[in-house]
Amino acid sequence: MDLSTMPLVALSAESKQVVSMLLNPTKHLPSENGLPRDWRGLAYLLEFSAKVISLLSSHSNPTIQMLTILEQKQQNTTIKDFQKIMEQISRWDIVDDTEDIFEKDAIRYLEEKQRAQVSANIIEQNIDKKILTQGDVHRLREGLETEYYDAFLLYANEDVSFASEMVEKLEREYKLKLCLKDRDLVAGITFEHEAVMKIIYERCNRVLIIISPDFLVSAANKFFMNYAQALSIDTRHRKIIPCLYKRCELPMQLKYMFILDYNRRGLYDFWGRLRDSIQALNSNVAW
Repeated sequence: MDLSTMPLVALSAESKQVVSMLLNPTKHLPSENGLPRDWRGLAYLLEFSAKVISLLSSHSNPTIQMLTILEQKQQNTTIKDFQKIMEQISRWDIVDDTEDIFEKDAIRYLEEKQRAQVSANIIEQNIDKKILTQGDVHRLREGLETEYYDAFLLYANEDVSFASEMVEKLEREYKLKLCLKDRDLVAGITFEHEAVMKIIYERCNRVLIIISPDFLVSAANKFFMNYAQALSIDTRHRKIIPCLYKRCELPMQLKYMFILDYNRRGLYDFWGRLRDSIQALNSNVAW
C-alpha cells in the first residue's frame, strides 16, 4: 500500500488514539537534530506557529487537537509524511508500532471511497447540497449527488463491539449502506445534533437502534430515538428498527413495537430478519 497517496484524514479514531498516547508524554531528551521527540516536534515540522503551539501545550490532548486542525484546514499531509516526521524526531517506535494499523486504515479509506460511489434509494426527501458526511466529500468532488443511506445506526459507546459486528454483517455481506455518527460525519460540524437530525430526516430510510441498558442512559441516544419516532408518526412511515442486544426495561415508546431479539435462539434468523426489515420497501433488490 502506497501511504504517500493516503491523506492523514484516513487515520481511524483507534490509530489517532495510539499516536496520541505515544506522542503526548513529554520527552526531555531531544532527537539527534535537536527536535523534541514528542508532539512538539510534530507541531514544529508541520510548521504550526508559536502561538498555536503555545495553545496546544495547554490542551489535554495536543496530538488529537493537532490532527483535528489539520483536517479542518484540509492540508495535503499524507500518512507517509507523518511517518517521515516520526523518523526525523527519532520516533522509530511509533513508525514500527503503527505500521500495521496504518495499512488497515488505508485499506478502509479506499473501501469507504469506493462505497461512496453508490447511494441508497431516495425515499421522500430532496437532495441536500450541504456536506455532512465523509461520503458527501468524495461524491461532490466527482459531481455526484449527496449520499443517502439505508439506515442510521444508534448505539451506546459501551456496545461498540456489537455495533462493529452489525456494520460488518450488513455492509459487507448484505451490501447495505449505514451511517454512523462517529465514522461518517465530517469533522468541524458546529451543531452535531442538528447534523444528525438532518441526516436521519433527509438521508436515511431507517434508524437502527441497538437496545441495551447503556443505550437507555444516554441522553443523546434517547433524544435521537424520540426524534426518529416523531418522524415516523408525522410521516406515517416505519422509521425505527429496534434490536435488543442486552436485556433491560424497555421505555414506553418501544414496548408496543416489534423488536428484533439478538439473543433469541432456535430457528430465529436475526440477521436475515434485520436485513429484510431494512429493505422491505426496496422492491428492486434481488437476493
